[in-house]
Amino acid sequence: MDGISTNVYVFFFLVGVISLTGVLMPGPALASVVAKGYESRNAGIFIAIGHGLIEVPLIILICFGFETVLVQDPIIRTIGIVGGVVLLHMGYTMFRRRKESGDEAAFLPYSPLSVGVLTSALNPGFFIWWATVGAVLVLTAMNFGPLVMVLFIVVHWSCDLVVYHTLASTVHEKHHLWSEGTHGKVLGICGGLTMVFGFWFILSSLI
Repeated sequence: MDGISTNVYVFFFLVGVISLTGVLMPGPALASVVAKGYESRNAGIFIAIGHGLIEVPLIILICFGFETVLVQDPIIRTIGIVGGVVLLHMGYTMFRRRKESGDEAAFLPYSPLSVGVLTSALNPGFFIWWATVGAVLVLTAMNFGPLVMVLFIVVHWSCDLVVYHTLASTVHEKHHLWSEGTHGKVLGICGGLTMVFGFWFILSSLI
């Protein structure tokens, strides 16, 4: 059997570990979860849903062997450039409004659902991950059968949901304890990191 495990229990353990490792990696999605969590404790749920709206169809495409298409150079470059521009705008908005209170401004000009869609669909690293590591997981799940394939999708997405919701709700519940200076620093860091990722997406696509 091709894949990473012939034991379904070991497979799901690995899915959980690999999924949590991926979702916890610093990136524009996590920065956005913090920013939107300041506005709403449920922001992480909607960001996870938006992420899933891109991820689930992608997994289905991989089932039909489309992973090689996902890493075609023109496609990755286009995603990187467009995504980089959008992230620059998102990051600049967060950074510019870092000194404003939650009652005065929304720190991202997008809804949490839109943030989940955008930070996934416009992230070339997301597609590369699914065409490599993710494709191995999908292949293994397919070998176990349709039920395991469905459970794989549920388990993987649940990891995203738990992390995003936990982070966003924690930020929302604790942000009233922050001083104005702390608030500004947190939003400034989130905005700065998002702009850094935007620049990196663009530069890596042009080189």
